[in-house]
Amino acid sequence: MDKADNYEDAVVQLNNSIHELERVILTDRFEGVKILEFFLSFNPAIFNQDDLSLKMDAWRPLNAHCKAHARLIVEQSMTFDIPIWKTYREKIQKVIDRRREIFGV
Repeated sequence: MDKADNYEDAVVQLNNSIHELERVILTDRFEGVKILEFFLSFNPAIFNQDDLSLKMDAWRPLNAHCKAHARLIVEQSMTFDIPIWKTYREKIQKVIDRRREIFGV
């Protein structure tokens, strides 16, 4: 995946990648858990946001398709200083709630 050249393109790429990961969360029980762990790595209440290794550890177990999206999210959020947890927390929570309905967890 190509990196964005400006903030607006980065936001579009982030939205597309997050949307694709949400689709996997809601359709693949096993991979979905790993993606949720990746999203939780952006929560400053849980993890030190200055420690990039936490995000790398969180994307490492993902399959190749999801890993490409996760890597783009990390790179673009850092390059353009986009706070993933602050910006997408409500969206992530809605996906978690929807996943509970689908999988009964």
